[in-house]
Amino acid sequence: MRLTIYRKFLLVLIPVFAAMAGAGLLILSRIDTQVSSEALAMRVGNLAGRISGALSRPTVLANVEIADDFLGTFGTDSAVLCAELHGTSKPGARMPSYPPVVGCKGVDASTTMSLPVGEDGALLVISYTDEEINRAAHRRSMLTLVVLLAALLATLASASLGFRLIVGKRLALLHAALHRSANPGQRTHVNPGRQDELAEIIRAYNSLMRSEQEREAALTEKNQRLDDASRRDPMTGLYNRRHFEEWVSDFNGETVLRQLTGVIGLIDVDYFKSINDTYGHGVGDEVLVTLAKRLSKAMRTGDFLVRWGGEEILIYVAEHQNIEAIARRVLSAATGRPVSTTVGELQITASMGLARLPLSAGDFFLSIDRAITLADSALYVAKDTGRNRAICIHAVHVQHPSELEDLEADLKLASENHLVHLGTVIPDERIARKQGTFVSVST
Repeated sequence: MRLTIYRKFLLVLIPVFAAMAGAGLLILSRIDTQVSSEALAMRVGNLAGRISGALSRPTVLANVEIADDFLGTFGTDSAVLCAELHGTSKPGARMPSYPPVVGCKGVDASTTMSLPVGEDGALLVISYTDEEINRAAHRRSMLTLVVLLAALLATLASASLGFRLIVGKRLALLHAALHRSANPGQRTHVNPGRQDELAEIIRAYNSLMRSEQEREAALTEKNQRLDDASRRDPMTGLYNRRHFEEWVSDFNGETVLRQLTGVIGLIDVDYFKSINDTYGHGVGDEVLVTLAKRLSKAMRTGDFLVRWGGEEILIYVAEHQNIEAIARRVLSAATGRPVSTTVGELQITASMGLARLPLSAGDFFLSIDRAITLADSALYVAKDTGRNRAICIHAVHVQHPSELEDLEADLKLASENHLVHLGTVIPDERIARKQGTFVSVST
């Protein structure tokens, strides 16, 4: 059996109290016996003194019958076993020729008392026992023992209650808190309670828990920053494809695809290779960073951007609105004013391919990956038809998923064959040119 602190406390307390009770009982018993013995001796002595005084009168001492009567008075005291009057043969003594003897002989008395009678050398010998006082002392000892045991039990009960209230409750709380501390999410502090040694231990535990919580919070924040950093493009600060792929993994079922609304698309800077070749890759990076900032400001709650690869940026707009309006807003934000670079201001244009979500084809819904593939095809159509525009996919008219491959291979031809419904958005370049002086980049 596991010995708890409470049980150890009782195992120490009970023997101590038992020893104290035994020692107290022994001392009290001896004191009681001594006091009772002294009281008995005084009682018998007082009685013997009175009778000895009476027997000392010559008239009484010379009369055996009268002496017997006086000696018979000892019979009133239950402790007196016998009383003897020993005469004397002193010459001239006024006593009978035989010594008057009253009482008993051969009595095994515990105590004997002798008192002189008269002036002729007679003695009054009293034999008495302390058996009665021993019995009384025993009764008192047993009563004392009962009282001490009751006091012991009361003390143990009080000590037990006090231990549970002062120590046990806080120990139980500390024990439960220590068990919960194994799970970082369940760590709690414990009220120290009274100002004592246990309170110091509890405060030390609370301090340790606060340190652990602060350390874990810092570690969580650091891990969050690292995780966020692993999901973002280091140059533009946009999400990377890893983040997008994790997001897409939540939308696999047809029911979800049917419920997912919005617009998804790809935007690409026109003649970006010419910018890199003419001004260097550093300027190209400046253009991409500026483009990412402009698009981020144009996004709303629920929208997000992804650095898809190279100069391509994926756009997801959660709002279910007119796809052409979204294209105008995005193109205006991206190319509405020149881009400031280390070589001056560059006026850029961009091409886009967008697809409406959910995107249905006959009796089935296209996956997000398929919608992105079609949006990429629409982007190439935008570049092939003059750049600086957006090609929007409104609907797909195929009856079987296998027909999508032919549609993706030549989206322009599919549009002419009415297999896909496309829309075109071309920004007003005159408005863009009024924004300021810029360097025009062309093929």
